[in-house]
Amino acid sequence: MKEKGPVKSKEDASVQKPDPVALGVPPLMEHPFPKSTPVAEKLKRLLDLVQPEDTVGILITADPDAMASALALQRLFWRRVKKTSVYRTNVIKRADNLAMIKLLNFKQQHIRKLNPAGINKWVIVDSQPHHNEQLARFRFDIIIDHHPLSPGSVAAFVDIREDYGATSTMMTDCPPVLLRLLWTFGRITVQPPP
Repeated sequence: MKEKGPVKSKEDASVQKPDPVALGVPPLMEHPFPKSTPVAEKLKRLLDLVQPEDTVGILITADPDAMASALALQRLFWRRVKKTSVYRTNVIKRADNLAMIKLLNFKQQHIRKLNPAGINKWVIVDSQPHHNEQLARFRFDIIIDHHPLSPGSVAAFVDIREDYGATSTMMTDCPPVLLRLLWTFGRITVQPPP
Protein backbone atom coordinates (compact mmCIF):
# COMPACT_ATOMS: atom_id res chain seq x y z
CA MET A 1 0.00 0.00 0.00
CA LYS A 2 1.36 3.41 -1.01
CA GLU A 3 1.78 6.04 1.61
CA LYS A 4 0.14 9.32 0.86
CA GLY A 5 2.33 12.39 0.93
CA PRO A 6 1.43 15.45 2.95
CA VAL A 7 -1.86 17.05 1.99
CA LYS A 8 -1.19 20.31 0.18
CA SER A 9 -3.32 23.32 0.74
CA LYS A 10 -4.61 25.46 -2.14
CA GLU A 11 -2.02 28.04 -1.16
CA ASP A 12 0.82 25.51 -1.56
CA ALA A 13 -0.54 24.34 -4.91
CA SER A 14 -0.64 27.89 -6.29
CA VAL A 15 2.97 28.47 -5.26
CA GLN A 16 4.12 25.51 -7.35
CA LYS A 17 2.58 26.78 -10.60
CA PRO A 18 5.16 28.11 -13.04
CA ASP A 19 5.44 31.89 -13.14
CA PRO A 20 4.65 33.10 -16.69
CA VAL A 21 6.94 36.12 -16.26
CA ALA A 22 9.83 33.83 -15.24
CA LEU A 23 9.19 31.84 -18.42
CA GLY A 24 9.48 35.02 -20.51
CA VAL A 25 5.74 35.50 -21.02
CA PRO A 26 4.71 39.05 -20.13
CA PRO A 27 1.65 39.40 -17.90
CA LEU A 28 -1.61 40.33 -19.60
CA MET A 29 -3.14 43.74 -19.04
CA GLU A 30 -6.83 43.30 -18.38
CA HIS A 31 -7.35 47.08 -18.49
CA PRO A 32 -5.66 49.82 -20.54
CA PHE A 33 -3.06 52.05 -18.95
CA PRO A 34 -4.49 54.63 -16.54
CA LYS A 35 -4.59 58.16 -18.00
CA SER A 36 -1.92 59.21 -15.50
CA THR A 37 0.69 56.80 -16.95
CA PRO A 38 3.54 58.82 -18.51
CA VAL A 39 4.16 58.36 -22.24
CA ALA A 40 7.80 57.44 -21.52
CA GLU A 41 6.66 54.52 -19.35
CA LYS A 42 4.28 53.28 -22.06
CA LEU A 43 6.99 53.54 -24.70
CA LYS A 44 9.50 51.65 -22.56
CA ARG A 45 6.98 48.90 -21.86
CA LEU A 46 6.11 48.65 -25.56
CA LEU A 47 9.76 48.39 -26.61
CA ASP A 48 10.46 45.85 -23.86
CA LEU A 49 7.87 43.53 -25.45
CA VAL A 50 9.81 43.04 -28.67
CA GLN A 51 13.11 41.26 -29.17
CA PRO A 52 15.54 41.19 -32.13
CA GLU A 53 14.43 37.66 -33.10
CA ASP A 54 10.71 38.59 -33.23
CA THR A 55 8.62 38.60 -36.38
CA VAL A 56 5.73 41.01 -35.84
CA GLY A 57 2.37 40.86 -37.61
CA ILE A 58 0.40 44.13 -37.52
CA LEU A 59 -3.29 43.67 -38.31
CA ILE A 60 -5.46 46.56 -39.46
CA THR A 61 -8.75 47.39 -41.08
CA ALA A 62 -7.17 49.64 -43.69
CA ASP A 63 -8.16 53.29 -43.54
CA PRO A 64 -5.83 56.31 -43.36
CA ASP A 65 -5.67 56.26 -39.54
CA ALA A 66 -4.90 52.54 -39.32
CA MET A 67 -2.34 52.70 -42.12
CA ALA A 68 -0.56 55.71 -40.57
CA SER A 69 -0.53 53.96 -37.18
CA ALA A 70 0.86 50.76 -38.68
CA LEU A 71 3.58 52.72 -40.49
CA ALA A 72 4.52 54.52 -37.26
CA LEU A 73 4.73 51.22 -35.38
CA GLN A 74 6.79 49.65 -38.17
CA ARG A 75 9.18 52.59 -37.94
CA LEU A 76 9.38 52.30 -34.15
CA PHE A 77 10.19 48.58 -34.42
CA TRP A 78 12.71 49.09 -37.25
CA ARG A 79 16.03 47.46 -36.32
CA ARG A 80 14.47 46.17 -33.10
CA VAL A 81 12.81 43.10 -34.62
CA LYS A 82 13.66 40.70 -37.43
CA LYS A 83 10.65 41.69 -39.52
CA THR A 84 7.30 43.47 -39.42
CA SER A 85 4.46 42.78 -41.82
CA VAL A 86 1.11 44.55 -42.12
CA TYR A 87 -2.06 42.65 -42.98
CA ARG A 88 -5.45 44.22 -43.66
CA THR A 89 -8.89 42.69 -43.26
CA ASN A 90 -10.61 44.70 -45.98
CA VAL A 91 -10.36 45.31 -49.71
CA ILE A 92 -9.06 48.82 -50.45
CA LYS A 93 -11.11 50.60 -53.11
CA ARG A 94 -11.16 54.29 -52.16
CA ALA A 95 -8.91 56.44 -54.32
CA ASP A 96 -7.46 58.39 -51.38
CA ASN A 97 -6.45 55.18 -49.57
CA LEU A 98 -4.90 53.76 -52.75
CA ALA A 99 -3.02 57.03 -53.31
CA MET A 100 -1.70 56.93 -49.72
CA ILE A 101 -0.43 53.37 -50.24
CA LYS A 102 1.27 54.31 -53.50
CA LEU A 103 2.79 57.61 -52.33
CA LEU A 104 4.14 56.16 -49.07
CA ASN A 105 5.17 52.86 -50.69
CA PHE A 106 3.21 51.16 -47.92
CA LYS A 107 3.74 47.41 -48.10
CA GLN A 108 0.72 45.49 -46.84
CA GLN A 109 -1.23 42.41 -47.82
CA HIS A 110 -4.72 41.07 -47.41
CA ILE A 111 -5.18 38.79 -44.40
CA ARG A 112 -5.86 35.89 -46.82
CA LYS A 113 -2.12 35.81 -47.55
CA LEU A 114 -1.19 35.61 -43.88
CA ASN A 115 0.89 32.64 -42.75
CA PRO A 116 0.54 32.75 -38.95
CA ALA A 117 3.28 30.12 -38.45
CA GLY A 118 5.99 32.67 -39.23
CA ILE A 119 4.77 35.33 -36.77
CA ASN A 120 5.42 35.26 -33.04
CA LYS A 121 4.15 38.73 -31.98
CA TRP A 122 0.69 40.01 -32.90
CA VAL A 123 -0.31 43.67 -32.94
CA ILE A 124 -3.60 45.39 -33.71
CA VAL A 125 -3.83 49.15 -34.26
CA ASP A 126 -6.89 51.38 -34.68
CA SER A 127 -9.17 48.48 -33.80
CA GLN A 128 -9.79 45.79 -31.19
CA PRO A 129 -10.24 42.03 -31.55
CA HIS A 130 -14.03 42.08 -31.33
CA HIS A 131 -14.48 44.80 -33.96
CA ASN A 132 -14.06 42.28 -36.77
CA GLU A 133 -14.61 38.51 -36.82
CA GLN A 134 -11.34 38.03 -38.75
CA LEU A 135 -9.45 39.71 -35.89
CA ALA A 136 -11.24 37.86 -33.08
CA ARG A 137 -9.37 34.62 -33.78
CA PHE A 138 -5.98 36.09 -32.83
CA ARG A 139 -4.38 36.46 -29.40
CA PHE A 140 -2.77 39.88 -29.55
CA ASP A 141 0.38 40.92 -27.71
CA ILE A 142 -0.18 44.64 -28.38
CA ILE A 143 -3.43 46.59 -28.80
CA ILE A 144 -3.30 50.33 -29.60
CA ASP A 145 -6.61 52.07 -30.30
CA HIS A 146 -8.71 55.18 -29.74
CA HIS A 147 -12.17 53.55 -29.92
CA PRO A 148 -14.14 52.74 -26.74
CA LEU A 149 -12.82 49.71 -24.89
CA SER A 150 -14.39 46.42 -25.99
CA PRO A 151 -14.72 43.42 -23.69
CA GLY A 152 -11.98 40.91 -24.35
CA SER A 153 -9.36 43.48 -25.38
CA VAL A 154 -6.63 41.83 -23.33
CA ALA A 155 -2.93 41.77 -24.24
CA ALA A 156 0.51 42.27 -22.73
CA PHE A 157 0.29 45.92 -23.88
CA VAL A 158 -3.09 47.68 -24.10
CA ASP A 159 -3.11 51.40 -24.87
CA ILE A 160 -6.68 52.51 -25.51
CA ARG A 161 -7.32 56.25 -25.27
CA GLU A 162 -10.90 57.15 -26.05
CA ASP A 163 -10.21 60.87 -25.65
CA TYR A 164 -8.10 60.88 -28.84
CA GLY A 165 -9.68 61.40 -32.24
CA ALA A 166 -7.28 59.06 -34.02
CA THR A 167 -4.83 56.29 -33.19
CA SER A 168 -2.20 57.92 -35.40
CA THR A 169 -2.36 60.97 -33.11
CA MET A 170 -1.59 58.68 -30.17
CA MET A 171 1.46 57.42 -32.07
CA THR A 172 2.89 60.97 -32.25
CA ASP A 173 2.39 61.60 -28.54
CA CYS A 174 6.05 61.07 -27.67
CA PRO A 175 7.46 64.33 -26.21
CA PRO A 176 10.34 65.89 -28.24
CA VAL A 177 12.67 65.76 -25.22
CA LEU A 178 12.13 62.01 -24.95
CA LEU A 179 12.67 61.59 -28.69
CA ARG A 180 16.00 63.44 -28.40
CA LEU A 181 17.04 61.22 -25.49
CA LEU A 182 16.09 58.07 -27.40
CA TRP A 183 18.02 59.29 -30.43
CA THR A 184 21.06 60.21 -28.32
CA PHE A 185 21.22 56.75 -26.76
CA GLY A 186 20.66 54.93 -30.03
CA ARG A 187 17.10 53.76 -29.39
CA ILE A 188 15.95 55.51 -32.58
CA THR A 189 18.09 56.37 -35.59
CA VAL A 190 16.39 59.41 -37.12
CA GLN A 191 17.16 62.65 -35.33
CA PRO A 192 14.01 64.55 -34.32
CA PRO A 193 13.69 68.24 -35.14
CA PRO A 194 15.21 70.65 -32.57
